Amino acid sequence: MNTRNNRSQPHGMNIWPLAAGASTVIVGLIFLAENLLATDLDNLWALGLLPLAIGALYEVWQRRQATGRITATMIAGLLFGVTMALAVSMSLFSLNMGEMWPIFLIAGGGTAMLAAWGGR
Repeated sequence: MNTRNNRSQPHGMNIWPLAAGASTVIVGLIFLAENLLATDLDNLWALGLLPLAIGALYEVWQRRQATGRITATMIAGLLFGVTMALAVSMSLFSLNMGEMWPIFLIAGGGTAMLAAWGGR
């Protein structure tokens, strides 16, 4: 099982530090561009959170492929990734949080259903 993980992640690389670093760089570049261009890029800062969502979902997928089952850790990663992706989408498309908050309930409920299905 370890050899499969080593092939999918070169040299035992962990995706979380990479995603966190990429997010920090992206957010910094966006703020720098706002300052240098003297313009307001509105909600583009949310793009800095996108690598976190992608990293979480990718790691869940990798673990599912390696183990063939769904664990509580994977479900937590899935909930985090989906929540981050929804937050990024809502910010980028300037969706009103007051109207769109039920999406988070749907994501949480879907994750709970997945946990029940994966626990069989």
